[in-house]
Amino acid sequence: MSNAGTDIVIGHGTHMIQDIQKIDQTTVAYSIGNGVFNSNGEYNKRFVPAYSMIAQLIISKNNELKLRFYPIYGNNLDTFWKPRFVTNEEFEHCRLMLKARNTISMETGKDEHYYFEHKL
Repeated sequence: MSNAGTDIVIGHGTHMIQDIQKIDQTTVAYSIGNGVFNSNGEYNKRFVPAYSMIAQLIISKNNELKLRFYPIYGNNLDTFWKPRFVTNEEFEHCRLMLKARNTISMETGKDEHYYFEHKL
């Protein structure tokens, strides 16, 4: 897909956040997790954090592209199938997880929610 000129690939389906990397000109988010997925989840059984992300592409008037990822907490056994945005402590945990795995630089920010941002 990178060779064909794709700018962004956003994957999901692995039930947890995975690496975000740059392959040539293409930003690849291998998995943004479950999102809103109606299952009980097995996060505690598998010892993995119950985080997913909502992706937002921002296109400015001068065609500058930014990709934002808003982490959410989605252990349905805890939230009764109502994912929520992460708390301060959960955001810091997500930040450290992503920092350890990612090969791209991402800024962090906060509007009404916390987010990670990457300029394309």
